[in-house]
Amino acid sequence: MTNQSDNGLFTPELLHEIRAQMVHVDADPYTGQRIYFENAGGSLRLQSVCEAVFAESAIPDNAGRRTAASAHVMDTIEQGKKDARLFFGATSGQVISAQTTTQTIFRAIRAIAENVSGSNIVTTNLEHPAIFDSTKLYADWLGKEWRVAELNPETGGVDTEQILAQIDEKTCLLGFIHASNITGTILDAEEIIREARRIKEDLFIVVDGTQHAPHAPVDVEALGCDAYFFAPYKILGKVGIGFGWIADRLAALPHEKLAGKKHEDWDLGTQEHAAYLAWTKVVDYLSWLGGKFTDSTNRRVRLITAMQKAENHERALLKQCLDGNAAHRGLLCLPEITLYGFADNMAEHDCVLALNIAGIPAPEAVQRYLDAGVAVHNRLTDAYSRQVLGALGVESLVRFSALHYNTPDEVDHFLAVTAELCGRNGG
Repeated sequence: MTNQSDNGLFTPELLHEIRAQMVHVDADPYTGQRIYFENAGGSLRLQSVCEAVFAESAIPDNAGRRTAASAHVMDTIEQGKKDARLFFGATSGQVISAQTTTQTIFRAIRAIAENVSGSNIVTTNLEHPAIFDSTKLYADWLGKEWRVAELNPETGGVDTEQILAQIDEKTCLLGFIHASNITGTILDAEEIIREARRIKEDLFIVVDGTQHAPHAPVDVEALGCDAYFFAPYKILGKVGIGFGWIADRLAALPHEKLAGKKHEDWDLGTQEHAAYLAWTKVVDYLSWLGGKFTDSTNRRVRLITAMQKAENHERALLKQCLDGNAAHRGLLCLPEITLYGFADNMAEHDCVLALNIAGIPAPEAVQRYLDAGVAVHNRLTDAYSRQVLGALGVESLVRFSALHYNTPDEVDHFLAVTAELCGRNGG
């Protein structure tokens, strides 16, 4: 099957098939033509997801009724959970959900902090507030010491040694992000978990995979963590549901629950079945994409293959961004560009870059990109990014983020606009 070039890029023919399944792939409904490089904030949506949500949201029946529609609702939720489990690579534990991934993380952090013995909680300042703020909140409430491993501004990540130095026999919880939603740097989660457990064998470990999961395969059993989380809207799905996988020992801890349910049940209230079907549509799509590269009919094999090939494509786009080509200078070739948290570590990076342009404040640069038909985003010192930007020593920056449906031509246009903003007239 020749659907991927030697450099890792999808062939133009396959990219055309992929993009044909997306909504608003090259134009915004409010401003017209644009290239979408704001995937870390939320990806494009599949057409099949939008159609499923439209159709299923019209059904009034909820689970537990005698109607055929209610049976359909329950089957849809169950299949959505199975497909989330498939994405996690989980053969144990259970899938939990909430309106946002942040809510699922807060619930897991609380259950561990309140019920597992230990006098300190460890995290890093690379975190999204889902883990950063929740670990601080429950550490303060419970009188535990809150320990924070420092970001390495050269790599944009946190050195494994920095994290391990915070852990001891009295640590009840380690929570960290798999990859940064600002710098794009991937932490070596497997090594961190393995070495942390050498210090404390029964340590509870929670991983926020919200940023990394859209870019590479996930296998919670191989990682050996106690919880892992992702947000469907960052990988072709819809806003309004966040998924978590929790290990059996975490599921068994006391937690908010309905009194009449089993102790291990984490569901609270009526579930929106359309959101579960939307996730099944994403897995259907990934299975289709994987089928472009393998003859296997196994849904997990096809899903993993799709994510591996998507990762290859995105790495090729990242290399193009950094090194450029015969027609356009890459970001590394433009002295007016400052990259944050990138130290020639492409293999440890998702296709997410943090940058600034000399003489142009980040919010102004983002607007100028938008005026030129390129959607990127600026991160500010706000509730979501304050600790990361503080550690990087900036008040704001421009974030570029791609996904596997983005094309080399789109990257070329981004580089051309960047050169113009640098005063180089695209050269």
